[in-house]
Amino acid sequence: MYEKFVGVYVPGTSNETDPQTQAVHKQAVLDTAAKLSAKFGGATAYNVQGFWVSDVHGLVIDEITIVKSFYGDDVTDAIEYARTIAQGLKDEFHQEAVTVETEQGIEFI
Repeated sequence: MYEKFVGVYVPGTSNETDPQTQAVHKQAVLDTAAKLSAKFGGATAYNVQGFWVSDVHGLVIDEITIVKSFYGDDVTDAIEYARTIAQGLKDEFHQEAVTVETEQGIEFI
C-alpha cells in the first residue's frame, strides 16, 4: 500500500484574483496531471474552493484543482519534483504562492 503522496494545488486565478478561463485552467490541470503521471504512473484530480488572505486584496477565493499522485519508497525526489511543478504554476499565473501537499503537511512555494 502506498502512503506517500504529493499534491499540487493548481490555482484557478491569475495575478492572484483574476479568474482564469475554463480552458486555461483545464490545460494547466492536464499539464500538471501529465507531469505527475509520467513520474509516478498516475494522478487524481479534484476541485476544491480555497481561501486565503492577501495583503493587497483581502480575502481571496480561488477555485483550485488539487492534482495528487502516490508513490513508493523507490522514489527519492518526489517532493522536489512537485516543488518544481508548483514553481512553474506560480510563475505562469503570477501567484503569491502555490501549495504543495505531502503526507507530512503543506508547503507554500
